[in-house]
Amino acid sequence: MRKTAIRTVKHLLFPNRCPGCGQVLDMDQEGFCPICQKEIRLTAEPVCKRCGKPLEREAEEYCTDCKKTEHAFIQNKAYCVYEAGAKNAMYRLKYGNAKWVGEYFAKKLVADYGDWLRWRQPEALIPVPVHPKRQRERGYNQAEVLAKYIAHQMTETYGGEMLPVIPAVRRSRYTTPQKELSVTLRRKNLKKAFKLDKNVVKSRGIYPDSMKTLFQRVLIVDDIYTTGVTLDAVSELLLAGHIAQEVYAMTAVIGQNI
Repeated sequence: MRKTAIRTVKHLLFPNRCPGCGQVLDMDQEGFCPICQKEIRLTAEPVCKRCGKPLEREAEEYCTDCKKTEHAFIQNKAYCVYEAGAKNAMYRLKYGNAKWVGEYFAKKLVADYGDWLRWRQPEALIPVPVHPKRQRERGYNQAEVLAKYIAHQMTETYGGEMLPVIPAVRRSRYTTPQKELSVTLRRKNLKKAFKLDKNVVKSRGIYPDSMKTLFQRVLIVDDIYTTGVTLDAVSELLLAGHIAQEVYAMTAVIGQNI
């Protein structure tokens, strides 16, 4: 009785909302409303074995992009396609101070790919950084928010110690938003845009050097996967900087035909 009363008050004060349209949901509802849910396209098999984009034919192993691009990361997993309600949800997460959207996607990612993540056994989650100017404007880095929720959800679901979220990479150069550029220009745009944040790494009591790699495996976390250029840039830095031997990735959503 008391628990029901507390839930009712909590719902009145902080109602669950649809990540897509913002509509207030019933007390027992969570996630997308029925209308937005119809437009959500999950990344169900068949998907590209490298980036996780849905494929049209089961006989295919890789998408067109991954057939012609050698990525620095081994594999990426995403919850759904970046369109319709999912697109609106990402806008809320990035610009609307809606951190709860990150929590929702983290729950879905762990529900779908928790076993995959446990099998890979990453030793740390590394969020893709935003430039300090953008982070000041938003008040947070949406990729770091998502990473922290994923770490929390993994512990809540499977137990064990919580995976550390280490912002080991910083964005050193203010860049044009990637969505406005072609693939070629995206690569050029991100050239030398990232640097290892050695102070953050050292503050964790770990010291990278040229003789020893810090982690066997790490997981990069970002909100949106489009062409993989950003994940490649961060992965290359982690590999070259002896932070990790293997790099995997997880994103909330993934673009299709981009």
